[in-house]
Amino acid sequence: SSRVRQQSCCQPKMMCFAENCVPLIDRSCLEDGCLTVSLLAIRRWLKFDRRSAELVEGKSAASTTATPLDIVVFSDVVYATDAPAETMMDSSRNKLDVYHKRNITNAPCLIHVHGGMWCVGDKSTGHKLAIHFATKGFVVLCLNTRLLPECELTDFVMDGAKAVSWALNHVKRFGGDPSRVLLSGHSAGAHMVSLLATNDAFLHQAGVSEGLRVIRGVVALDSNLYNVAEQIETTNEYRTIPFKFHAVRQGRRVKRKGGDESAARIAAVLEMSPYHQVRPGMDIPPFLLFISDGRPQGPTLAFADKLKSGGFLAEVVTAVGKDHGSLMADCGNEGDVTSAHIEAFAKSVFV
Repeated sequence: SSRVRQQSCCQPKMMCFAENCVPLIDRSCLEDGCLTVSLLAIRRWLKFDRRSAELVEGKSAASTTATPLDIVVFSDVVYATDAPAETMMDSSRNKLDVYHKRNITNAPCLIHVHGGMWCVGDKSTGHKLAIHFATKGFVVLCLNTRLLPECELTDFVMDGAKAVSWALNHVKRFGGDPSRVLLSGHSAGAHMVSLLATNDAFLHQAGVSEGLRVIRGVVALDSNLYNVAEQIETTNEYRTIPFKFHAVRQGRRVKRKGGDESAARIAAVLEMSPYHQVRPGMDIPPFLLFISDGRPQGPTLAFADKLKSGGFLAEVVTAVGKDHGSLMADCGNEGDVTSAHIEAFAKSVFV
């Protein structure tokens, strides 16, 4: 990280979160080194802040929930092994955990992606959710992916596509039905599954020739980043840094080849924006979109409207009394309203 810091053009500013202060450079700066420092600083904050660490590293009750005797768990199953050698976070991150009832057959498959600002996180945060839905008769896959800044944002999304491809080819071994696949994700994971279900290029690249038709439904738990281009233009939020990072990298690659750097940056952002993928006539599945209490509703409502205007199904649920963390942390609890909504949604798409 010392080499990266020397490349940044901005003096880091100290921003305090609880008892821990971490350096964040000017978020409006688009220098590659500055964006890298920002991502590393965010990662450091998320790991030092206790509540965030519990959420992104699986240290909360969600990861310690006891596994019932009738549930089988296969841990750290490799779903992809072709990460490039130069990627620091290589295929050692491309693992998933499988949860299912003993002797189950033809069960629907739920694939879940953790949150963590695209730069931290662990599949164990989905443990309680997985136990809950496995007891309800699902085969559940919780996956890890490669992370920024060591990999590209497209690598992060491609890992999700490869996990879907793996599930289609292997879920029968665990009693699952590959014709009934539901995607879910929290935060950054919600952005990923939304993109996978609106941009079939990732699935095609992962070898899924049927494209979006293999996905029966999407559960997006509190992403709020659907129209990425607008978010970058109208806000200076830290959550837009991964997309600026991606745009800068892509722009410079094109510039080195004599192309238009500015146009490449714009194209890179639009590629990562679920809102801009939606067009009538596509095979986009139904969406269930959650917004945590107190979070701006505009971005999610606008995405839902875009889906509906294209002839697709979209339902928006405001999770009353749940903040961004507890919305995910409480999934799988007895009487949890979010879990009940997901169950009802799954029944509706698997009819």
